[in-house]
Amino acid sequence: LQVTNVSAEVSQSPEIMMSELSVAPSSLGLFKRKVLGRIHGVGLFQGELDLNVSGSSKIRESDAYSAQLNYSGFNLKEAMKAAKGNLPVSPSGKGSLMADVDFSPGMKSQPEGDVTLQLQGLQMPGFNLDLAAFGSLPVPGLNLEKIQLKGKLKNGKLQINETVLGTPKDELSGKISGDVDLRFM
Repeated sequence: LQVTNVSAEVSQSPEIMMSELSVAPSSLGLFKRKVLGRIHGVGLFQGELDLNVSGSSKIRESDAYSAQLNYSGFNLKEAMKAAKGNLPVSPSGKGSLMADVDFSPGMKSQPEGDVTLQLQGLQMPGFNLDLAAFGSLPVPGLNLEKIQLKGKLKNGKLQINETVLGTPKDELSGKISGDVDLRFM
């Protein structure tokens, strides 16, 4: 199935548009009554999306899936507008997200897999952070040529193998690694 000029309206969010969307369900998935197959989209927040979903060989549950996602060239500002996040600022830049993750829809077990997020040309304008009874704290703007996060989801943690913030030419640069508790329910 392939359609062009697709738009979706979700209450209290801006319209989401794609210039092209193709969905190729797996015949094996239809036989097993599982959502398996491939989705390709062009123009989602100005990026290109490829998602392939198959049965998981890593998680031993009958309803477990394996998903490979490659989402490149998305506009961060447009994506944040649609997400309606509670950020007091609207960052801009281009991004890509690659993931190879095994999961069960009911989250009987935690997702496992590799995740890479890259942002280029990140511009974060300055803003005031409201601290309630303590007033507000001015936070300066920040421009970074790139941010790259490589990590692994395992046992309810995001193991950050390496995060590169900026370049030596930027106002801020450095590397971060470690673990973050990240449990999906």
